[in-house]
Amino acid sequence: MRLITCAVGITLLFANVCETSAKEWWHDSFVWEGGTSCESNDSIMTFTSTEAKGWETFCKITKQQKIKGVEAVILDLRCGGDDMDPETTTSQELLVRTEEKMTIFPSGKRYERCSSLRPGASECAIEKRTFRSDEQSPGSYQVLQFKGGVLDGEALLTGYKDNVLAWTASARGTCSNGAVICRLAFDTMNSGEVSDAYLPIEVEGKQWIVLPTIRQNVYQTERYSTMHGKPYGGVVAKLAKDFKPTDDELVLPQNVYKYAGCDETP
Repeated sequence: MRLITCAVGITLLFANVCETSAKEWWHDSFVWEGGTSCESNDSIMTFTSTEAKGWETFCKITKQQKIKGVEAVILDLRCGGDDMDPETTTSQELLVRTEEKMTIFPSGKRYERCSSLRPGASECAIEKRTFRSDEQSPGSYQVLQFKGGVLDGEALLTGYKDNVLAWTASARGTCSNGAVICRLAFDTMNSGEVSDAYLPIEVEGKQWIVLPTIRQNVYQTERYSTMHGKPYGGVVAKLAKDFKPTDDELVLPQNVYKYAGCDETP
């Protein structure tokens, strides 16, 4: 994420400015508004008195000016000039505080202070969080866990039928640079890999993982697996000893998983 050069001098908008000193309100780590955690999140921006750092972005603060009567500061930045970004650019940013949030101009991006994120999922390490689907029938649901983290690790999906373990499946997880968009990829019985992108979201204070097309895509590619000699269709899974899918039953991921708690099992 490149800090955007201001086309119009921000200093023209404000007549009364003064130099900053000591630790200021913006000397902290911030994440894009709506984020549920600062863990493994590449939308974070961290500011100190001398530096502004983000994902693949490093800038020196060459000048900083407070605006009298407003919780805002103008930063003159010199970015790049290193192995990651050999080109050196200059820009000017206006940081405006609203309680525990911050808006950066001219981009208009809104950030939340990492330390102010509401308790819940963010207090639990990603490897410990459990996400549960709604019940498709009484006692039939799925539990999703990111055993290896979300950036490049294994996810474990467990299916239950009549409240009894039915199967477990593994998926490969990876996340992009820049705005955090992630993918889960499952191996299927007959059609190779099927994957779907997801964006962690928060609804009414709870974190959700939404895979909008995974169930439908696996169904479309796997519904005739038994006709090709497979014992069942759907994602590759380890079946529980007492569970055997019927001929027309597919092992399918659900589309929506809601944060269900923190698994403290060692």
